Amino acid sequence: MSFTGFNYGQIKDMIVSYIGKAPEDLEFQRYMRQMIVLAEMRYYKMHDWSFLRKTDLSLSISTGTSEYDLAFTVGPKNYTMAANEVETIRFEADNLVLKRVMLDEIRRLDPAVAGQNRIRVWPPTTKNGTLKIDGKILPVLPDPNDTVVSNFDNQYPDIPIRFQEGFIEYVKALALDRENDDRALNKKQEALTLILQDIQSDLEVDDRIRSMEEFRYDGIGSLLDIPGFRPWD
Repeated sequence: MSFTGFNYGQIKDMIVSYIGKAPEDLEFQRYMRQMIVLAEMRYYKMHDWSFLRKTDLSLSISTGTSEYDLAFTVGPKNYTMAANEVETIRFEADNLVLKRVMLDEIRRLDPAVAGQNRIRVWPPTTKNGTLKIDGKILPVLPDPNDTVVSNFDNQYPDIPIRFQEGFIEYVKALALDRENDDRALNKKQEALTLILQDIQSDLEVDDRIRSMEEFRYDGIGSLLDIPGFRPWD
């Protein structure tokens, strides 16, 4: 185990051993790689995790181009961002904060949603430069069906080590359910308890993060930003 926690291969092997499968059971090994990826994506949707909030992500823009994919590389990891998860876009060279608008409202240097993971910056004749973006990212996960198994096993989930126990127990529960194991229900309950504790811990560490039970000020005026409602949508 490294300081970043367990990698996918270690998580997989841990669960294979817990279930009682032989390491040479290649079908179950393949199933576990697929299940870990699906479980990780589902885990990210359980809560507005603070570790998925990134600041100062760089997006290069060039004159004559209006639409851009929200795709970023930070170190060895690749990330994407949903257009509706963008919080702030800055053009620091000119000390500008771009205003988020709908496509039919564009009149000046503004970003607008142009697709699930794309924005349109207007006007397209804006000068070359770099936008700085704050928002909620999602990791680009490794392909569990890659024939080179180490391409999957040697990578690490973005889940911090302090939250990995709940995630691993959750994957165990899914594997037990797949095997029709009588331990599945209890394991699901154990995993849920751990994840709820992690959510509470995450909220205590960073009170800026929204959850389904929270309200927060929008940082601009006196209106409350109600979860599930964004005034610019």
